[in-house]
Amino acid sequence: MFEMKMFQRFVCLISLFFPVACMNAAEGDNDFLSGTVSGQVRCGDTPLAGVVVSDGVTVTLTDENGKYSIAHGGSSYVFISVPSGFTVPSNGIIPQHYHNIYGGTEQNVDFELQKMDDPEKFTFVAIADVHLTGDKTDKDLRQFRKLFMPDLKSAVESISGNRFVVDLGDMTTDHKWYSNNFYFPQFLEEFDGFPAPVYHIMGNHDNDPQTYGDTDEEYDANACLPYKKFIGPNYYSFNVGKVHFLMLDNIVSKGPYKYEYCFDEKQLEWISRDLSYVSHDVPVVVCMHVPYCKYVGVEDGGPVVAERVPDSRNMKNLIEMLAPYKEVHILTGHDHRNRTIQIADNIIEHNLASASAISWKLNDVPVITHDGTRSGYQIFEVDGDKISWAYKAVGYTVNESQFRAYDMNEVPAEYGGGKNEVLINVFNWDPEWRVSVYEDGNPVEVHQVYAKDPLYSLIRDETRMFDHRPDDWRAVNTVHMFSAVPAAGTSVVTVVVRDRFGNEYRENMVRPKPFSEDMR
Repeated sequence: MFEMKMFQRFVCLISLFFPVACMNAAEGDNDFLSGTVSGQVRCGDTPLAGVVVSDGVTVTLTDENGKYSIAHGGSSYVFISVPSGFTVPSNGIIPQHYHNIYGGTEQNVDFELQKMDDPEKFTFVAIADVHLTGDKTDKDLRQFRKLFMPDLKSAVESISGNRFVVDLGDMTTDHKWYSNNFYFPQFLEEFDGFPAPVYHIMGNHDNDPQTYGDTDEEYDANACLPYKKFIGPNYYSFNVGKVHFLMLDNIVSKGPYKYEYCFDEKQLEWISRDLSYVSHDVPVVVCMHVPYCKYVGVEDGGPVVAERVPDSRNMKNLIEMLAPYKEVHILTGHDHRNRTIQIADNIIEHNLASASAISWKLNDVPVITHDGTRSGYQIFEVDGDKISWAYKAVGYTVNESQFRAYDMNEVPAEYGGGKNEVLINVFNWDPEWRVSVYEDGNPVEVHQVYAKDPLYSLIRDETRMFDHRPDDWRAVNTVHMFSAVPAAGTSVVTVVVRDRFGNEYRENMVRPKPFSEDMR
């Protein structure tokens, strides 16, 4: 252990000669202001009272003159929980809801807010696991620039009124930072000219792998430094309309490419303080990288839910703090697949399929991830306290993005086919959705199954990109699969999928329906 720490310090020292090494070294050690931070929050000439201000430890409110003061203990920034009805200017895509506070013993930090028109109506788009690396083999930048970014940008530009994006982490890939000289500055360049602000959180692959620390806490703090320098606080909150957004970091870096998926005690205490200012009748949207729950199978006609990381430290504490709120949406990434899980009557977890599918590994084919979901993003529309959502796949309209139906007669046996069955992958399914199949106008019994997507398996095999890694990125079982067996093998069947909001999506399947890479 001693030799490893000495090596890590040596790597940082050589950054004096090779700037790509130890990317947090430009900030120095985790040696920040310890003293008092004070200032004012205002909109134009009007001071704003009751605004939540924090340094990630202390949480306080501005007084009647919009002023605050924090006895500060060593964080690298001070931030506000942007109040409802207001917004902040952006530097590029980064909202300026925080200020860095390096150096000195006392510092004045003011915040200038802007009024938001019609604040109770807004749209936000959630993306996850962009995983840009600048890699010549994966060709991620070419695929991102050609496919994902134009689609996302067009979708955001088409939204009228208030709009923003939340990024659920893994913007980059830590083990490519140094070999490809690609991390946060290069990631931000790819969003140059983007038409909306982007609120970020950290993913596990957004930690610096070439840092050091004498304790786990020190290592994790140092691993966060590049993110904090270029993106901002690793946890914070803000308000839009009637919704409170809680942006969290549920990864503790334990060493190069080693992570524990949990909240440290400092952040958990901050969450409790932040929520103490949020009424229980306010909808809460929680953004964090690693999911709390997962599906593990189908039993008795329904999905089986389990904790994704059994006995994960402090994850249950978060759920307990959220339990009193009337409506909670937890947005997560990390697993590169779509899962919508009703954790409790008032809590839904939306685990998003990745922007990069399987980290851009398939190259020049339909960008699809290992549960069969196309690369895409989730669009949330908010009107007062009513929240609705829909998945949009890259290159497809929302109506085209909800399911894919297979005529299993045309699917090879090696991918589960060769039988008279209609298999339907409903990407954004949750228990409030309904899947129906009709043959000549007559209903056919539909069963939820725990199965793999045939198209992903076909594309993975035909590209031969994993000949040297045969066990990697295999197709995964998912519960958003539904099976129906029509009476005849060549009859026309109608698939009708109805979401929880009453929207219907349908396909009249004329069989035999071809099975190929470009099928919708």
